[in-house]
Amino acid sequence: RRDSDQKINQNVYFAVLDSSGNLVVEPTNLTHNDLWRGQDDFDVPVFIAPRIVASQDDRFILAWGDERNHPQGSTADLFMTALGMSGNVLVPVDALTTSVAGETRYSTPSIVAFPGNLILMAYVVQNPGDPDNPLDDLSTTAYLVLDSNGSLIKNQVLINGSSGSTPDSTLLSN
Repeated sequence: RRDSDQKINQNVYFAVLDSSGNLVVEPTNLTHNDLWRGQDDFDVPVFIAPRIVASQDDRFILAWGDERNHPQGSTADLFMTALGMSGNVLVPVDALTTSVAGETRYSTPSIVAFPGNLILMAYVVQNPGDPDNPLDDLSTTAYLVLDSNGSLIKNQVLINGSSGSTPDSTLLSN
């Protein structure tokens, strides 16, 4: 939403439709952000790249980025939650990363469900590099693995030699 002062308010919502497009689960606000952000406002979230997958154990896994400006620079972190088929919260919203203003940032999640109720999340890790060299911004693709309860199964793995801004992930059948 945008107000008359050109400030924005964002949230991540969840809803379920049936195959005919009828609403099964009412839209639910997952982030409960009531702050409005303008050019000069600090610590107000902008939610980016929301993603959703369904796991084999009938859970909806959602992930998104949360970007904020601070006097020392910006932060960008990844969050996730898991909901049941009726929209009930099974895993509360949780931060998967912790960035430091003006330093490492995490963005653009891509998630895919694997057999065994595993979730692979690919994303971008951005390091500012040399602040005096604008060409020294380093972006690397990384991934981690969670189960559908939100437990970390495999810690972050950086894919050396990669760079990019929008990773994608998929499951191939054998």
